[in-house]
Amino acid sequence: MTGDSTLTCHTTWGPIRTVLREGHVVSCVLPAVDDRDGVPEWRGSSVDQAEDANRSVMDAAEQCIRGWFDRRLRPTPPLRLPDATPFTLRVWDALRKVPWGQYVTYGELASLAGSPRACRAAGQACGANHIPLFLPCHRVLASQGRAGGFGSGLPWKRFLLAAEGLDADAITGWRS
Repeated sequence: MTGDSTLTCHTTWGPIRTVLREGHVVSCVLPAVDDRDGVPEWRGSSVDQAEDANRSVMDAAEQCIRGWFDRRLRPTPPLRLPDATPFTLRVWDALRKVPWGQYVTYGELASLAGSPRACRAAGQACGANHIPLFLPCHRVLASQGRAGGFGSGLPWKRFLLAAEGLDADAITGWRS
């Protein structure tokens, strides 16, 4: 078994830490932010313990993250999803299929996962996502075009949607 490698992408909002194991992204942690003016800016990256099995995926992960700051879609590196319920796995699979520059509501996501009445459970599945940026839960909005939630703070959700060319100003409820 190989060890973990950590890619740290430095931004003006703090470090984005991505852990890779056996050639797969296993977690990605965005720095928590509350209300910040402006948008985060890229400041470079660093690597801790670049295990051989992770080297090729490390570059792909960095390019994917860098794409958010360049406002360009980049290929998603291989992911290893954690153990989860069958419904949560279906929600995550549905999330992967929401195209760049588009969004769905929690109700629509639940329908895509095969359980149209399970919008709250779809929201919980989004909240259990340990690999934001790679599994795009930011593309899920509450009903009537409201922002909904995001584990690392709504400024990140707003930034990610705007990076995809969506009109973040048309979405309501950015402040609680």
